[in-house]
Amino acid sequence: MIKEPSKYQQAIFSWIKDAAGAERASLMVDAKAGSGKTSTIVEAMGMLPRNQRALALCFNRHIAEELQTRVPGNVQASTLNSF
Repeated sequence: MIKEPSKYQQAIFSWIKDAAGAERASLMVDAKAGSGKTSTIVEAMGMLPRNQRALALCFNRHIAEELQTRVPGNVQASTLNSF
């Protein structure tokens, strides 16, 4: 759980809440190393309805494998190549 989300994280969370339940919605976040991308993804994926599937595309297999252990079961973490 993120204690105090930045204004950027808050914008992402607002988008997730507004888009939740939409049949098809996409969000891309472009951020530098160490900016909290993984924590933001994990938090955001927890906000999705459990019956809504989601895909988190990762840069490499190691990141995808670790992220998969941290997101809910309705989320698939994968590299673009393996997807």
